[in-house]
Amino acid sequence: MARFITVASGKGGVGKTTAAVNLATALAALGKKAAVIDANVTTPHVGISVGVAHEKTLNDFLKGEAAFEEIAYNHLLGFRVIPAALSLDNLPGVDFSRLEELKTKFDDDEIVLIDSAPCFGKEGLAAIKLGDEIIFVTEPYHISVADVRRAGLIANMLNKKILGVIVNNALKENYEMSTTEIAALTNMDVIGYLESDSNHLKGLAVKAPLVAYNRALPNSQEYLRIAASLAGVPYIPEKRKRRFWGMFSFLRRRTAV
Repeated sequence: MARFITVASGKGGVGKTTAAVNLATALAALGKKAAVIDANVTTPHVGISVGVAHEKTLNDFLKGEAAFEEIAYNHLLGFRVIPAALSLDNLPGVDFSRLEELKTKFDDDEIVLIDSAPCFGKEGLAAIKLGDEIIFVTEPYHISVADVRRAGLIANMLNKKILGVIVNNALKENYEMSTTEIAALTNMDVIGYLESDSNHLKGLAVKAPLVAYNRALPNSQEYLRIAASLAGVPYIPEKRKRRFWGMFSFLRRRTAV
């Protein structure tokens, strides 16, 4: 049975989608069967981030107008993607309560990552309820961390297991909160620490998560370390530089087997 892990935050723009797609890429690179659901239906970014062109989307499923098989896409990087629609015309009629039906649709997957909207609205709460476990993403500033603390209280009320918090886009400046301060304020373990890196934007320009764009980068290795911990497998640091197309060549060989 698949583990459903919601990637959540208290506010938008902190890197939930980036974390979700990179963790899925890392899990696939580690040989795990993974999937990503774009449950941030109002402002979806998963499909854009990984270059999935789609006719049917999660919106259609939530409106009762498409079967699961029509909205699940096998990505070249080795994981499945359930995208949401970009058009505002596809929002009316979406029933977020139907997200729970997805729990029975992932028998072939080991870990399903749910990219959530911020937690304090109906949409975000539906994604929190869908997940059995929660990873929170924050930037190292009080406004973002305080919102994670509040969102964590909601997760606790819903009896969800909080795996910890990933700190994203850190500049390592003295005005930022330290990992110790973040752990104390949120009452959560800090399970990842990612520095600000323009390579993320370079990868995004070619629809490649950072782990695929250049697996040897420090942030890519951090995602791989987190993914290994989630999957319960050893983390082996990358010793040589592997860029975007090298990663795709590896996956082509793998899918041809």
